[in-house]
Amino acid sequence: MEDERLAIRKIVVDSRTATQGTGSDFKVQLPETITLPKHFGCYVTDIQCVHSFRSVHGNTSVGARNHYFYFFERMVSAFHPSENDFTVLNRAVLSPGSYTPTELCAELQSQMNAVSFFGSSAYTVSYSSSLHNATISLSAAGDSTYPNYHGFTPVSGNVLQDSTLSAYAATKTLINTSGNAYPLGATQIAYSFNTGNLEDAGGLFSLDTHVDNGFRAAELMATINNSGTSTQWPKTYSTNEVDVRNVHTLYLHSNALSNFSAIGPAGSRSVIARLPVTGLSGSVLFKQHSGNMHDIIDCSGKMLRILDFTIRNSQNQIVDLHGGSLSFELVFAPLPIN
Repeated sequence: MEDERLAIRKIVVDSRTATQGTGSDFKVQLPETITLPKHFGCYVTDIQCVHSFRSVHGNTSVGARNHYFYFFERMVSAFHPSENDFTVLNRAVLSPGSYTPTELCAELQSQMNAVSFFGSSAYTVSYSSSLHNATISLSAAGDSTYPNYHGFTPVSGNVLQDSTLSAYAATKTLINTSGNAYPLGATQIAYSFNTGNLEDAGGLFSLDTHVDNGFRAAELMATINNSGTSTQWPKTYSTNEVDVRNVHTLYLHSNALSNFSAIGPAGSRSVIARLPVTGLSGSVLFKQHSGNMHDIIDCSGKMLRILDFTIRNSQNQIVDLHGGSLSFELVFAPLPIN
């Protein structure tokens, strides 16, 4: 029989024994070359992964980063009547770590106040244990001549990718690092952002998930363009679900094994398995094969010696396991007969 020509029927892969790379992106060199006969495929089963990825990955992580929280601030001052529109895109930097919802809200409050043009105690962020959302409140008095004009509004990375909004925002990226009220006495430092990789923390608070991105961007631009001093900007903002898990599903990719016949998230073509995140930080995630005989990767005629693997999220970004490990089994078998 044709399947008898295959001496190796199973490969056990463990990222801790990788030839090179990290637990999130690694290569394994086999001790010998395996040549698969025609009409052979591979089942991926018994996937185990340590839930060691964080709520906030930080700017030193491999792959996906989600530590920036973007929000527009607007203020006017009677001392500068010729400058009637102090609207900026501010950016709070969340510290890396695994958080509870209450801890994440406290961190957001601290970091928004650290950069706010309204001072170092302008914002309060509270978590609702019944609604599972966060409420951000601005307590700054603003200018006595224009009491309604000042305010803030958060914006997600998906909305900020809008070309009109991002072009405007790119000219308004000023951060007050001194903690003083803008514009008096503020030390301003400009930053730049890449709309292709905003390293956005909006997903932790499900920002703008209930609206169309294009509609939300147009709505926000209309609000920004209304620069009349009688305009009232929001002083409170309620988020959607506070989601400290951040990653809901892990996707295992391999260029060496994939025949590129599968289409995955963000247009990826190298997905070979999907692993739901069913536990919290510190747990072990596990998934067996689906049991469907057609859930097989066609590997006919492949010569396997170096196998590459990455673990990615639903945006096709590498997920940093921060020292965690990944293991699974590859089982080779004849393709099912249609």
